[in-house]
Amino acid sequence: MKNKEKIRNISEKTIITALVNLKCVGYFGKCLTPLNSKEREFVIQTLINRGYINYDIVLQPSAKDIILKNLELCQY
Repeated sequence: MKNKEKIRNISEKTIITALVNLKCVGYFGKCLTPLNSKEREFVIQTLINRGYINYDIVLQPSAKDIILKNLELCQY
């Protein structure tokens, strides 16, 4: 029997925090630590779908304004 992980409701703040951390710290940081693998996948796929990162997890120019507006969310 496979382990089925449920996806909780992921807040917009968590998604944006992951993006800001990626820019400021170089990785997603502790905002994704409490999430299971499916939830982490959801956050990363959301950032890709919005055009903020590419499939290689490289920041795209479209993320600049979102990051600058949300620098206070930076964690490590």
